Amino acid sequence: IRERAEEAMAKAGIPVAELDVERESLSLETDGDSAIHNRIYGLAFERFRAAIAASKSDLPGLEFRLARYLHHEGAETGNAALLAEARSVLEDLRKNGRSELDRELASRRLAAMAIEGAKPLMRDVGRFGAEISDVVLPPSIAPNTSFPIRFKIKNTGLDPWTGGSWQFAPELHARWRTTEGEVLEDARPPVQLLPPGGLLPGEELEIFMIGMPPSTRQGQVIAALEIVWEQPWTDYGDRAILWSNSETHTIGK
Repeated sequence: IRERAEEAMAKAGIPVAELDVERESLSLETDGDSAIHNRIYGLAFERFRAAIAASKSDLPGLEFRLARYLHHEGAETGNAALLAEARSVLEDLRKNGRSELDRELASRRLAAMAIEGAKPLMRDVGRFGAEISDVVLPPSIAPNTSFPIRFKIKNTGLDPWTGGSWQFAPELHARWRTTEGEVLEDARPPVQLLPPGGLLPGEELEIFMIGMPPSTRQGQVIAALEIVWEQPWTDYGDRAILWSNSETHTIGK
């Protein structure tokens, strides 16, 4: 693999020595991700900073990741220095990001940081509010076949919602509840994350997601669809159920 990489770099006129530089940067980034997984944030920040400094390429994805976890840990511990560094990283991306999308994303995350009392990992469920509208489902649902769900979701709470994939990302998913009130978790499909820019208070977004029918191994199922919100480490209680269909579906014969 290295030989092929060196040949490709030589053809492109890129010094082979840069391959080792980028490999070292990638190794540092991987170490940082491992530290994040184990919630050793100080080590992760050290590795991420070193990876960014070592690379000769722009690494906006890593910079956004660094800023997010600096924000998270700073908000959780009250560490002003970490919060200031998160803002500095995002300000640099807002001004000097290589694409308009990067600059816009940095602006949105700075706006989220500016909301008093808000944290990336929402813990105060009293500050959470969501409204689902304009739900569109197919007229019939077949067993063992995925189906589309379209709806609008509005952030009616006080806190911004973080978007994209990260350790404590909020998730949306569809589930079924029988007429007896039993939740059929075996029908749970892959979760739906919010877009990277998240949703600020008062904003509304159209979501397209995939649902799965409940299992019919035990025979016909009569149940209603629910759209549910989840975020690791936070119990939303009844607030987690954002929408319940007033009509049931009959699946199977």
